[in-house]
Amino acid sequence: MPRFTDKWVLNNTMYIYLQGGGACFCCPPQLFSAFSPEKEPVEALIHSLEDLNAHDKERELRALKDVPWDDDMRGQVWGDRGLLRWKMKKEMAGYRAFLERLCVEGEVVTSDDDVITSVQHQNRLVSRLTDFCRESMTPRQLYDIFQISRQDVISILQSKYKICSFATVVFCAVSEQLEHFNVTGLGIDAPNDGSATSQSEVDFEKDIQFDSKRGFYIDIATISSNSDDNEYTINNLVLEHFLHRMVTLAGPTLLTCSDKNNSNNSNEPSFHSDRRIIRLIIAKYWAEKIIDRFQQMQTNIT
Repeated sequence: MPRFTDKWVLNNTMYIYLQGGGACFCCPPQLFSAFSPEKEPVEALIHSLEDLNAHDKERELRALKDVPWDDDMRGQVWGDRGLLRWKMKKEMAGYRAFLERLCVEGEVVTSDDDVITSVQHQNRLVSRLTDFCRESMTPRQLYDIFQISRQDVISILQSKYKICSFATVVFCAVSEQLEHFNVTGLGIDAPNDGSATSQSEVDFEKDIQFDSKRGFYIDIATISSNSDDNEYTINNLVLEHFLHRMVTLAGPTLLTCSDKNNSNNSNEPSFHSDRRIIRLIIAKYWAEKIIDRFQQMQTNIT
């Protein structure tokens, strides 16, 4: 029987909650605020999530009757799932502006969306980002950038996005599930509809790993096997995968709609959309490291 399944996530949320929040490193006691019944009903919140397909939404609606969460918990979870997506969508303009600065000099962009929807533009942007990473950072610096602890992921949720309800417990349990994702028996969460956007998410999901020292990481650089002085070598394919994912952070969608083939017919809730969100937070964290480096280099030049 696989461990750390979605049922384990559900049970773990209740364990943390019944311990008053203090059983979890990222959820101090008395953290959770009350859900206001004057807000959108939970059913409407579920239907509002664009990355869930109709099959997913129906399953989540059925699961409302069986999950061991009371009305406040359900409201907090689904309310903050929607709020988090709304806040992340507002950030897409910043990524778009950064990518526009990277456009080839003299290149004509006929609309705001061309720079991020055209495969030709995306490939040029990835090429320019690849050159920038290789020229401005050593392989060891890239190695140090592309890692983040689980504690830091939850801290971003709380401090940057102000998610401080029972939803934090859910995301904390999901992040722990991701630590052990290779033993869950679960498949790829990202949809594979053949689009470049979906493929970039699939590749990034496959590349993410976890260990106790580095936290979540990708093998962006590895120690050369024939090196005696810990010399690092860039993994070009992993770097390319990440940069394609970075380009898609500018939109036009936050997350593409889930694949019906990945959905099950049970009445238990699925946490695949939360796992996608956690991976998105990680991708954005690393992308912002690259952007900060770029802006620092531009400042030094001027």
